[in-house]
Amino acid sequence: MPIRRLEKFFIGILIGLFLWAAGVNAGTHAASPSHFSATGNVDNSQQVASSLSSPSEASSSAVAATATTFPPYLAAPLNVGVAMTIDKIKGIDEKEGTFSADIALLLRWKDPELSFDPVQEGTDRKLFSGAVADSLLSKIWLPGVEISNMSGQPDRKSSGVYIYPNGEVAYNQNISADFKHRFALHNFPFDVQHLPVSLVSKNFPISYVVFSHDQVDDDFSRLRPGALQQAGWDAKDLEFSISRYQGWDQNYYSQIDATITVERNSINHIPGVFIPFALIMLLPTIVSLWAPDIDFEKRLNAWAGSILTLLALVFTLAIKYPLLQPDNLFYAMLWAGFAFQFVMLLIVGTLFNPAIKYKLGNRYVMDEVVNVIRWFLPLGLFIFLARMVVLSMYAYSA
Repeated sequence: MPIRRLEKFFIGILIGLFLWAAGVNAGTHAASPSHFSATGNVDNSQQVASSLSSPSEASSSAVAATATTFPPYLAAPLNVGVAMTIDKIKGIDEKEGTFSADIALLLRWKDPELSFDPVQEGTDRKLFSGAVADSLLSKIWLPGVEISNMSGQPDRKSSGVYIYPNGEVAYNQNISADFKHRFALHNFPFDVQHLPVSLVSKNFPISYVVFSHDQVDDDFSRLRPGALQQAGWDAKDLEFSISRYQGWDQNYYSQIDATITVERNSINHIPGVFIPFALIMLLPTIVSLWAPDIDFEKRLNAWAGSILTLLALVFTLAIKYPLLQPDNLFYAMLWAGFAFQFVMLLIVGTLFNPAIKYKLGNRYVMDEVVNVIRWFLPLGLFIFLARMVVLSMYAYSA
């Protein structure tokens, strides 16, 4: 019996619907994270390369996850664990306001869309590295974490991703880069610098993404022994602090700082300033206060030479340490030296001037005043400078 024209039409529609359904099912099967095969803990990048070859193969949920919108299937706020290992600190540059470091950054979060059956897959975790890890990261949802104080592009960066059966993602990045830091030098050379690697959630406010640092992250985080490779500094510890900042849209975003504490080796800088300063102050003090047979003009000349020499030391300091500000310990010490020189010029010009000295009072009284000044002024300057240094060292140790 021949097939009528209407029956052919309906049969054609049914065949078309069947082929379309089969194509959609095949595409979803190829892109679903639960079908990434792996064996044990080995890198299965080559095994899954074919399933990640084309971004167009991603499922609708994976495509939505790559956008800057927060996925509706995730409970908010999502905790993102942050851990970091400092492998090397290759350089500290106060002039440029940067430090160079090699770091291993680990981010952890849970995405149920990536969960899988370990029995069916034959592994308790999937590992992706190299180009396959980069391709995977372009398809799954990411919490939008970036290093806010990185200077330019990293010199080197490599990525690896672990995915666990419950959907937990462990995203590891090995980064070699320069990081910006504003150096506080008011306690130089007794300064302690806190070098931060600052991470921010750039896309999602704290109502969606918050950083955490628990015991698991703490076990991974460390400052490797001998990590600091620049002479003149000692590395102390690595600490984490979680805060928030207000973005341009007036929303608050999560921030976490991994701070490396380093101490300057002050012994490299003290002799070049302290010894010349001590000589500039000591020699004219002895000549003007303790030498009995020195005439008035030579006493004045001693302090005039001292002033010129101290000015030369200021210029030398400015050239050698161009970043130091007037509130620095060295400059405060030099300003105190200029004040002492001014006071000594007044005293020498009056109490040691034969034409004026005994016109100011009784001979015996003025001689006693001079005897007191011989001890009081040098000792007062020493105590004042020692107090400045001790306070700076106390701030250094704290």
